[in-house]
Amino acid sequence: MGRGLRGLLVHNLEHERMHLGQVATQRYYLHEMQLATMSRLLAEWYRERANLISLLIGLPDEALDARSDREEWTIR
Repeated sequence: MGRGLRGLLVHNLEHERMHLGQVATQRYYLHEMQLATMSRLLAEWYRERANLISLLIGLPDEALDARSDREEWTIR
C-alpha cells in the first residue's frame, strides 16, 4: 500500500466494509434478509447509522460532491 501500517489497516478496514455491503446487497436481492427480534434490529440500525456518520466526518465539501472514475453518483 506504500503508506505503512496505518495505510494497510485503513485499506483492510475499507475492504471489509465493501464486502459487508456486497453480502448485504446480495442477501436483499435473494430475499434472505435476517429476521431478528425488534430490539436487535433496532440496535443494528443504530450501529449502521453511526458507521455511516463516521465515514462522513472530516470529508471536505469538494469530496462530498466529487465523482469517482468508477461511480456516477456523489456522496452528497
